[in-house]
Order: sequence, then C-alpha cells, then structure tokens
Amino acid sequence: MVLLLAFTILVLCARSRNKDTDIVISPPLSPVLIVGIDGATFDLIDSLISHGQLTTLSRLMETGVSCPLKTLKPTLSPAIWTSIATGKLPKDHGILGFDGVPGHTMHMLPTSQMRKVRAFWNILSEYGRSVGVIGWWATWPAEHVNGYIVSDRATYTRMEATIGKEENIPFEVYPETLASEIAEHIYAPMDVGPSEFQSIMSVSDHEAEMLSKITHYKHGRFIPEFRYTYQSDRSISAISEHLMQTHETDVTAIAFYGVDVMSHLTWHFMEPEQFPGFAIPDKNIRRFGGTIPSYYAFVDSLLGSLLSHAPANATVMVLSDHGFGPTGNLPWSGGHGKITPGAPIAPDGILIISGQAIRKGDTIKPAHVTDILPTLLYLQGFPIAKDLKGRVLRDAFRPDVFEDHPIRWIDSYEVTPRSDVWDSLLVDDTIDQHTIEKLKSLGYL
Repeated sequence: MVLLLAFTILVLCARSRNKDTDIVISPPLSPVLIVGIDGATFDLIDSLISHGQLTTLSRLMETGVSCPLKTLKPTLSPAIWTSIATGKLPKDHGILGFDGVPGHTMHMLPTSQMRKVRAFWNILSEYGRSVGVIGWWATWPAEHVNGYIVSDRATYTRMEATIGKEENIPFEVYPETLASEIAEHIYAPMDVGPSEFQSIMSVSDHEAEMLSKITHYKHGRFIPEFRYTYQSDRSISAISEHLMQTHETDVTAIAFYGVDVMSHLTWHFMEPEQFPGFAIPDKNIRRFGGTIPSYYAFVDSLLGSLLSHAPANATVMVLSDHGFGPTGNLPWSGGHGKITPGAPIAPDGILIISGQAIRKGDTIKPAHVTDILPTLLYLQGFPIAKDLKGRVLRDAFRPDVFEDHPIRWIDSYEVTPRSDVWDSLLVDDTIDQHTIEKLKSLGYL
C-alpha cells in the first residue's frame, strides 16, 4: 500500500528537482517500446508483406499508423540515431558521424560523452520515469539512469572483429552488476554455425558447412560480416527479452543493425539486373539472392518475440534511421548516401506506431527523425521543449486523445549542464584510442 501510494503521487505530480525549473509531469498515456531496425525500408517491407511475410510488422501496421521517416544528410547512423534520441540535429547534439568530425582524422569513436545534450533516457530518468536502453548507437560509456543501459559495446561488434572482443572495457552496462546477469545471453561470432547460415541463405548442408568455416574477418566480406551481424542481433534480442521479463520499465528502446549490413553487401544478389556492369555468378544469386528478405524475416521474428514480453497496453514504435537502394557498384551494392557511390541520397526510413491511443490501420504524412522524441515525451506525459527540432505526431493519435491530454510546453530540458552526469564516471581515453588504432590497422578507418 505504501509503495502504491508513493507511485501514485509520483505519476500524478512529478516535479523537477532542479532548482532552476519546476516542471509538472502528467500520468503517462502508456508504457512505450521502441524498436530500431537500422536501414529498414518500406520498399522491401511492403513487397514482403504483400507476399505473406513479415507478419509482425504487418500486424503493427494494421493496428496502428505508418509513414516514411525523413532522415538527415549525410546519412551517418550514429548521428541519426542520436538525433532520434535527442530531438536535435547533429550540429547541436555533437555526434556528427562515425568519427565525430566527418572528413577529418578521427580522435575517438562516437561515445555518449561526445553528446552535448540530453537523450530521452536522461530526461525521463531525471523526472522519475524508468528506462531500458539496449544496443543504441553511441551509448558507451553507459550513463547512470533510472533503469538500465546495455551500451553498443556490450556485444561482440564488427569493429572488434579479428582481434577478439575487448575484455574488461568499463561501463559497457549500467548498472555494472548487469554485466554478469546478461553474460549468458551474449553470443560469440563463432557460435554462428551451418544451421544459422541455412536459416538466411539458400545453401546445401555441404555449402553451409564450408561457409561456416570462413572465420577470418575482413571488412566488407559478406560471410564474415554476416557472422558478426547475426550474432549481434541475436544477442541484442536475447538480452532484451531477459531484461523485459526481469526489469520492468516505462520506456524500453532496442536497436538492431543487421538489415543495414546485409543490405550494403548483398543487394546485387537480390537484384542483379541493377548491376549490368558486373558478372554475378548464377550460383551466388541462387545461394544469396534471398539473404536480405530472409534477414528482414529474421528480425520480424525477433520483434514478435519482444512484443510477447511487452506490457499489453504498450505503445510500440518501430523505426529506421534511413532507407536503402541499389548503388550499381560493388562490393557495397546497397546504400543510402554519398558514402556509398551510386546510392540514393538520404532515402526515407520507416515509422510504425501502434497502441491504444493510436489510430488504426492508417497512413499519415511523412515524419522526421527529430519527431520521435517529442512524440515519446507526449506519450509519457511530459511537456514538449520548445528547443526541440521536431513535433508531436498529432495525426498518429486518435483525435479524442488530445481532449484529455493537451500538449503542454516548456522552454528546454537543458536547464543544467550535462557535465554533472560524468562527475563520478570518468573514462580513460586511452582505452578507446587503443581500439581505434586496431581499427586503423585493419583498414576500417
């Protein structure tokens, strides 16, 4: 009874503890589950659904709304995912790309310390909401939140390929006690065997056995990239399911990256007619032509499992940072901007929202990546900061929702410096620099 009373007081009238502001937080409309699928495009999703595939995404679109999600130029994933999380543009939030300063010598990989403004997990935590964040770009070192963070360095990554996963990197998760709890759910690249190859590719038992023996990693090589990509998404899914069952939160955000990698490297097998200047062996078209659709189906099944662990009244948001298209070039046969010559420039990503407050089976006008945070804040009963670049996606909601839950405004959530987050969490730059030197030696940078 005491806990119930305390919770009721919290959600009915939560106020900032900052001396500089007094912000009233209303009860949330619902818990929220956000699932990011890097590189997902409606060009493929719509086609696959029309052929009876992607049942989870299809169900969400039937019970909610969907629209293209406008992205940024250049289409650099760390910058875009950070804009999604902060509601601000790269010039304001500070994560400009894979190297922090595109076109210049990199000094550090993108980290949470490079971010200049609050992300949704900071804002929600500071005002009493609980959050769970798993695999989101540029979340290492894991920040102190009201809930948990499993950073983008917690699983084996392509950036750590050939040299083995770095051991004992500090702050991969918060709280740090979470590391031992999720360890059994982190799969290694060598765990990907013949059956996993056959689940995605049209290969015989013998071919799968041979492919599974290709273990040496080289950037841009399809088979080793698949090994790292598959295990990473599988690990993210297993970690997420475990934590959703054992650590209830108001908002959970999860990100998968395999669709992007497979789209970069195998588009020419799926649409060989788009690459007239290249001789693509028929046997490889047979073996790998269905890789991208199969990988979409794999992620769709992971999404279905996640939904089975989400609260029954959760609002679900599925989104991507950008779309994809053929480049006409190899080896990067799929792309989404100038970094892959011949690719469409900044193709739209996807946005699907489903929940009790959301309209049913409708399409809405295109949204922008900076609209996600204002919409999330509204769902959680927060006023919208005027310094955010995006808007609440009003046309996604049932019109009557706003009668009981009008949009409210404040000037900003950046009322105090973010530096206080790091007062007790200083990271030795040499750790990251060591990783960078290894990446340079591999030709990744």
